[in-house]
Amino acid sequence: MHPEISFYIKEPKLHLENTLSHYRTVNTSTDKTSSPKTKKRKIETMSEPSDDDLMYDDSYRDSDVVAEKDRKKSYEVEFTVHSIQGIVKNQDDEVVHVSNILGIQKQHAATLLRHFRWNKERLIERYMDNSEEVLKQAGVITDDSRVPRFVKVPGFTCEICCDDDEDLDTLALSCGHRFCHNCYEHYLTQKIKEEGESRRIMCMANNCNVIVDESTVELVPIHYTRYRTLLNRTYVDDNESLRWCPAPSCEYAVECHVPQTSLTSIVPTVECFCCHRFCFGCGLPDHQPSICTLVRKWIKKCEDDSETANWISAHTKECGKCHSTIEKNGGCNHMTCRKCKYEFCWVCMGPWSEHGTSWYNCNRYDEKSSQDARDQQAKSRASLERYLH
Repeated sequence: MHPEISFYIKEPKLHLENTLSHYRTVNTSTDKTSSPKTKKRKIETMSEPSDDDLMYDDSYRDSDVVAEKDRKKSYEVEFTVHSIQGIVKNQDDEVVHVSNILGIQKQHAATLLRHFRWNKERLIERYMDNSEEVLKQAGVITDDSRVPRFVKVPGFTCEICCDDDEDLDTLALSCGHRFCHNCYEHYLTQKIKEEGESRRIMCMANNCNVIVDESTVELVPIHYTRYRTLLNRTYVDDNESLRWCPAPSCEYAVECHVPQTSLTSIVPTVECFCCHRFCFGCGLPDHQPSICTLVRKWIKKCEDDSETANWISAHTKECGKCHSTIEKNGGCNHMTCRKCKYEFCWVCMGPWSEHGTSWYNCNRYDEKSSQDARDQQAKSRASLERYLH
C-alpha cells in the first residue's frame, strides 16, 4: 500500500495522467466492440487510493517526524559558547538595561546586579518594593555630587597610616570616608591580588559597607586587569545558565538553559570552541548515557575505595593460597591464615614448611617460591587498581 501512496504523493502529474488513463480505460471497456488489447487494459495493476488512505499516510508521516523530533530532544540541548569579549558585552548590556529601568547610574546598577548575583527580575522587584533598603544592603549611596577622585586636602591626616603630608593624594567614597592614595593601593592589592575579591570590596572605614565600585578601582589601575578578570569570573559563576569550560587554559564559557530538574533524565552535553565535550550539569567530561547523580556516586565510590586500597596496600598482605587480606598486628613472622589455615612467612611470603631450621629468622627471601608468592600478590593488587581506575 505504501509504495502506491508514495508514488501518488511524489509524482502528482503522473497521478493525474494515470487517473485520466484509468477513466479512459474504464469507458472503453464498456464498449462491446473494443479490441482484446483494450479489454486487457481493464485489469488494473495499481488501485486508486482513497482519501482515507491518503489521510492515514499523512498522519503516519507526521507521527514519524514528531517522534524523530522528540527523540533528538531527549539527549540534545541548545547551547551558546561565549568569549571573554562576549561575556563583558553581556554584562554591559544588562547594566544598561537595569540602569534605564531604575533610573540610576551605571556603576550603581552594576553594584546592585552583582549583589543580587545578576538576577535582574529579583533586583527590580525588590527595588520597586523598597529601594532604600535595597541600596543600604547592597552598599550603594546614590549621591551624584560625591564622585570618587583623588584630591589634595589641606590639613588632612590619614587615619590608617597617619600621614599628614600637604601633597598627599586622598580619595573618599560616596560615604565620605577619606584615606590616602598609598593606603588605598595597599588595600586593593590585598583584596584583589591576595584574596581574589572583586564583587564585595567595602570601604576601609570601620563598620562601613559602602562598595568600592569599578569606577573607583580604575583610579588605582595597578590591579584593574586582575579586578576585571575576577568580575568576569563571578558573573559566570553566579549565573546558573553559564559555566566555564573545564578544559585546561580555556577561557570560553558555555551558556545552556537547562533546568536542574531535567538532570534526572538527560545528560546536557555541550562542546566548547576548544573541542572539549563536557556535561553542563556537573562539569565532568561527557558521560552519556549515565545521569549526573549516578556518575557522582561512582566517583565517590572509587575515591573511597581508593583510600581503602591505599591503606590495605600499606598495612596488609594477601594469603598465598586463598588470597585473603591479612593484617599483621604483632608477633613473629610465622603466619597462619585464619580462613584456609595456610602457614607462610610474613617476610618472604613463602610456605613456612620450607624454612627448615631457620625458624623465625627468614633466610629464604630470594627463593623462587617466595618470588612466585609476591608475583601473585602483585597481580591481585593490579587487578584492584584496574577496577578503581
